[in-house]
Amino acid sequence: MIVKSTGSAEFSPELQRTLEASGVGVYSFDGAAGTFVVDSTCCHLFDLDDGSLLSPDVMASRIHPEDLGRYWAAAKDSMQTGTFSCDYRVVHRNGAVRFVTSRGHLQPGAPGAPPRLQGVCIDVTSQRALELQLQATESRMQELADGVPGLFSYLDKDLNIRFMSAQYDLWHGHPRAKHLNQHVTSVITTDTWARHQPLYERCLAGEIVRFEEERTMSNGEKRFYSVTYQPHCAASGEVVGVLSLAIDTTDRLAIQQELSRSNQDLEQFA
Repeated sequence: MIVKSTGSAEFSPELQRTLEASGVGVYSFDGAAGTFVVDSTCCHLFDLDDGSLLSPDVMASRIHPEDLGRYWAAAKDSMQTGTFSCDYRVVHRNGAVRFVTSRGHLQPGAPGAPPRLQGVCIDVTSQRALELQLQATESRMQELADGVPGLFSYLDKDLNIRFMSAQYDLWHGHPRAKHLNQHVTSVITTDTWARHQPLYERCLAGEIVRFEEERTMSNGEKRFYSVTYQPHCAASGEVVGVLSLAIDTTDRLAIQQELSRSNQDLEQFA
């Protein structure tokens, strides 16, 4: 028979209160005795009434239909690996959805008897909401950066590349993701690094650095850029990274040169 309990004999009352305060629920299943014991935190996570039975049918009714197959697959795998690990959603009777991460391990039972499962369930709904907000913010930042008419990137204080705008795909001739989380020296030549290293150092020291240079694209085309290195500071004022913006000035320079030649022609004609 499968039963539910609001307490756990596995931990002292003090530790049990600490776990509950941390949002960590404790559960165990004794295969030999057929008992499923959960604490009050698990009861809350799975929207269980006091005195109700926790059975496979109840589990199936609470776990989100899209996650149910993954849950039972993880339970099956645990019989082979000895550990249970699964992230899933729990749907309460009022429609509220909670994000849960569950971890557990099997303990061998008596010879010929089923093993015993012990584990924890943690409500990560708040963390998941923050992750979704962060993803939405990063997506919006990517959209804004991709709208900048130039090469926009961000390097941390160790000069590892953390962000690149979509223009870099055209520049490199392959997806920019290949260079993320790599040191800047992995994407520039030794000569370029020799010229840029002191400029990065000045920026990390708090200076806004501006310069112009000629760059060669992956297809061999030469372009002219006006480059700005902007220090990125934390709330404490410490410089924690470099914002790099390179604006393509090739067409502008071509127009200026053409205008200069035209003026010279006019002066000669006059």
